[in-house]
Amino acid sequence: MERVPENSIINGVVTVWEAAALIEVDQRTISRLVASGHIVPVARGKYVPRNVVSGYLRFLKESAAAHSLASHRGAVADARARLLQLKILEEERRLSVANQVVRFW
Repeated sequence: MERVPENSIINGVVTVWEAAALIEVDQRTISRLVASGHIVPVARGKYVPRNVVSGYLRFLKESAAAHSLASHRGAVADARARLLQLKILEEERRLSVANQVVRFW
């Protein structure tokens, strides 16, 4: 990635290209962050560097939290499936013993 010119940061407004270079992403990512509301432009194609960085950080935190929640839900589903398997095995053993008792009588 190319560096952002210092005068852009000092002047307080950067272009899409400069915003992308600032946080080391491509310009499409900036567009997606704008569309999702994480970054708010001050004018068409113009951004305040601080807002670009803070919006990107907020996006990363939300993404991490969503991933963590999805992982947790997956672990809960796995645990429930395992519990169901154990209950089925227990019931099969109980029925097997009952069948043996019936055969014996």
